[in-house]
Amino acid sequence: MVGAISLNCFLILIGSVVVAGYIPTSYYLTEKCGYTIVFSNDARIRLSRYSSSYLPRSLSCHVAVTSVKASDYIMIKFRDLDTQLSTRCSTNSLKITDAVTTQAIGPQGGFCGFSTPYQVYQSTGDSIYLDFKTNSLFQTGSLDILLTSFNYGSGANSSCASNEFKCSNNKCIWGGLTCDGYNNCGDNSDEISGCGTTSVAVIAGSVGAVVFIIIVLVIIFGARRRYYYHSHVRIAFISSLLSDYRESTTKLIASAIV
Repeated sequence: MVGAISLNCFLILIGSVVVAGYIPTSYYLTEKCGYTIVFSNDARIRLSRYSSSYLPRSLSCHVAVTSVKASDYIMIKFRDLDTQLSTRCSTNSLKITDAVTTQAIGPQGGFCGFSTPYQVYQSTGDSIYLDFKTNSLFQTGSLDILLTSFNYGSGANSSCASNEFKCSNNKCIWGGLTCDGYNNCGDNSDEISGCGTTSVAVIAGSVGAVVFIIIVLVIIFGARRRYYYHSHVRIAFISSLLSDYRESTTKLIASAIV
């Protein structure tokens, strides 16, 4: 009983320590055809759950995307584009359309190929349309787009709300999007000021907390050794804890630098 309680406490504490930083929700186009994606603050639009997957032939996928903040705009930043290149994107194409003006955002023929667009795009309202199409040829591909809901503030000074961060380009984004490894401002100003120090502090503090928890558990199980486990069982348990600690630390560091 005590051992089970201690293990449960350990898992709860580990969960609270490992969760650090903010990661946007990912939506997969091939799973959302015909649906509307409603997001808050930011979101990642990816082609599928796999980095480079086989694309359905003769696909015609239409997805509407809207921000929950009706007065906001949507910033569109490509993180990756790797599809088959063809003249006028005839083999495959991703077309982005402004829902207000019904005009194309980006090239008229859409996006395709393996050169990730560096330009930052934005809508004139709170909604956009995504249309991804393929022809009948066999092909693979992937894409990753970061969408961010933003505004230009209010009042004579275009002040951002108290829970928002003002980018160097005067865009106001949710304050929780800073120092998370994602370029939500479009000019990377949300990933510069103090971010390095913050990431190191979070990692160091979290690793220290995990080590402390493991030490406490070792003491607890050591004090109860005559009642519960033989020595080799205790050693196996502690080794398991250390393995989980290494895995958790690896994931934490990866989330800090994504």
